[in-house]
Amino acid sequence: MNIGIVGCGTMGKIYADNFASIEGVQIQAVCHYRMEQAKAFALKYGAHPYEDYLRFLQHPHLDAVCITLPTHLHKLYVIQALERKKHVICEKPLALDPIDGAAMEQACRSMGVHLFVAHVVRFFPEYHNVFVGVRQGDIGPLRVIHAKRASAYPLWNSWFLDEEKSGGVIFDLMIHDLDFVRWIADDPVESVYAVERKSEGKAYANATLRFSNGILANVEAMWGYPGPFTTQMEVAGRQGVIHVDNQISKPMIIRKTADADNSGRKGTLIPDQPLTRSPYLRQFMHFMDCIRSGATPRITVGEACNAVALAKAAAMSVKSGVPIPVEEFQ
Repeated sequence: MNIGIVGCGTMGKIYADNFASIEGVQIQAVCHYRMEQAKAFALKYGAHPYEDYLRFLQHPHLDAVCITLPTHLHKLYVIQALERKKHVICEKPLALDPIDGAAMEQACRSMGVHLFVAHVVRFFPEYHNVFVGVRQGDIGPLRVIHAKRASAYPLWNSWFLDEEKSGGVIFDLMIHDLDFVRWIADDPVESVYAVERKSEGKAYANATLRFSNGILANVEAMWGYPGPFTTQMEVAGRQGVIHVDNQISKPMIIRKTADADNSGRKGTLIPDQPLTRSPYLRQFMHFMDCIRSGATPRITVGEACNAVALAKAAAMSVKSGVPIPVEEFQ
């Protein structure tokens, strides 16, 4: 499988390092708007450097293209690759507007190739085990979800600080958990109400999602957190709670109610065993397997579009101060 990578920044390097370790995958070409950076990047991975994207797409025998560019550029670059019948792996979020996501999905279907969206949280073992635990009924019917994600503030000259390019903390950071709660709830979101607060070196957003089946989810995201990168999730059902916290040694804990615990003890702890492969590596190996087999990926383009719709609704709620119905975006 021959791949090309567009964008030689932080995510481009993560993609390249992981793909370089997958047997049967060759990094054939890289593209960056600065040729010197493209050359240095290409030299490390034995690839051909390009500054012009359309010439990059003409590279011989290129099977798949990885798009690791600022979000506002995704639609143009993704569709140009799809139109040349290249499989595409696009960094999340797919777009800043559901309309753009739908256009990419249509292009993917028309050309008969794969479009994968890299929502890597689905490939973190503790989060995937939350999904499995909910699906197999470990805590009974799902009722309430709380998710939190906090990271450092972007550098002063980063494109992330330009909301026209990144969508801000909601589209960049919160969208991880917007996608995940939608995945485990397995039900359409009726409305989103969100607030956002900003100060120098900080941005905080909080969104409440109401699902059509009555489930409620509260999602927090913060840039400028003074501590280490932090992710937490608590999922409550009628018969127990699943808790995930990346700052504790046991990444996943299931606490069952006394009635649901056959041993009769409260707070039974069932720790998950961490996996040795990085979530990024597992994600990319999965995408490669889907290309070879034609299997449906763990995250579909439609689901990635749903995440964009939720982020769009949250951003609109921040501006309007009222809950936003989601169906108009889907």
